Amino acid sequence: MRSFVRTFCIFLLLSFAPFSESSAQVGNGSTGKQSAPTNLGGATKEQIEQQRSLMFQQMLRNPQDLDTAFAYATLSVRVGDIEAAISTLERMLIFAPGLPRLQLELGVLYFRVGAFDTAKTYLEAALAGPGVPQNVQDRVQAILDRIASANERDVFSAELRTGIRYQSNANRAPGSADVFLNGLPFRLGAGSTEDDDFNVYLAGSFHYAKDLESQGDTFEVDFVGYGSNQFERNQLDLIQGEITVGPAFDLGRFDIDDAKLGIYAIGFGVVLGDEFYSYGGGLGARLAARLNPQTTLVVKGEYRRRQYENSTSFPRADDRDGDEFRAAALARHIVNPNLLVSLGVQGQRSDVDQDFLSYNEVHAWGGPTFSIPSPISKDSQAWIANLTAGFVIRRFDSPDPVINLTDEQHDSEVYGRASLSIPFRNGWSVLAEAEYRNVNSNYDTRQYDNVLTTFSIVKKW
Repeated sequence: MRSFVRTFCIFLLLSFAPFSESSAQVGNGSTGKQSAPTNLGGATKEQIEQQRSLMFQQMLRNPQDLDTAFAYATLSVRVGDIEAAISTLERMLIFAPGLPRLQLELGVLYFRVGAFDTAKTYLEAALAGPGVPQNVQDRVQAILDRIASANERDVFSAELRTGIRYQSNANRAPGSADVFLNGLPFRLGAGSTEDDDFNVYLAGSFHYAKDLESQGDTFEVDFVGYGSNQFERNQLDLIQGEITVGPAFDLGRFDIDDAKLGIYAIGFGVVLGDEFYSYGGGLGARLAARLNPQTTLVVKGEYRRRQYENSTSFPRADDRDGDEFRAAALARHIVNPNLLVSLGVQGQRSDVDQDFLSYNEVHAWGGPTFSIPSPISKDSQAWIANLTAGFVIRRFDSPDPVINLTDEQHDSEVYGRASLSIPFRNGWSVLAEAEYRNVNSNYDTRQYDNVLTTFSIVKKW
């Protein structure tokens, strides 16, 4: 037992780092040996090299001194000489064959250099030893799980959902026809105030990752699409899609284990009311990491160039041509096996041709996700309930001359959403959602609220 306690301490030194998360998976890797970067702690590299030299001389005088050899291997890791640490530990196995602590450390080191098959052999041998503490078993199993994922060269996941949605204010218009334009009373025409409607919709998300046969690097493709058909207000029928394509690099090469940096190109298009409305492209970067076994973090920045097409329904759509910049962060924390808490924040800058349509925006949201035992059968999958609340603050650059000659538009939006997912078989589930949004604005024409309810069928692969 004492040997495994000591092993676990060294194990933490060698391998502790945040896990990662991307749009589908993070931390994949393939065989590809490389030296770890320097991690010196509080000592300088020269000081550690001096200690290493002394340890090496002691090893030559007494090759069977396992404590000295173990200390030499630890110092080698700290200066980034993983190969020296591996060769030392393998030589130690000659004098102490089958020693679990050596097998464990070798498994960790081989995992760090991307030699997953060899790492798996040593880690499984360590787990087979007597008296392995549960915390060590859990950490080793986590690495074995990652090795299993890494050996999947191509990864595909997808979700499709279809259903019916009701909105109390489908056109997001003010509730009253009586508004003020530049201080004068004005009555909006028919169709310019709130109107409820139903629609049917189809939405999908698809992820594909191709292993690049280097240490954990992948080439990833993501697509998100949505289409809806209104029952009455067909000018609001919508088809939109966005694709991102690019590599994701495992940051283990920089001694940041279980984290990935993705660089991707963006392309998108929108059809509104059966007429082509908008298109464009851009670039993005995403950093995904697991800060600890319970907490994941995704941080990203994106740039988009948007172009708009004028149409009968939207004759001045091209006033919105311009640039969009986004920065966002999303954190998820597993409180216990039945509770996950999420918190996100996003900042956006939209800089377009017309100043009165350019704006800055801050959006924050968060809430819990619960896993609920099925009330139907104890053998059924758990139901998933989610609660989300958020707010948006939006400030425009200059006044809209049609509405207010002196004051620019200021909006504040709050919303709340609740959903319940009930799985029933082979990736199929039923999803019910309810949402309320309220937008307050100093422009009467931009102020509204909306109640949404949705019933959907979902399939996941």
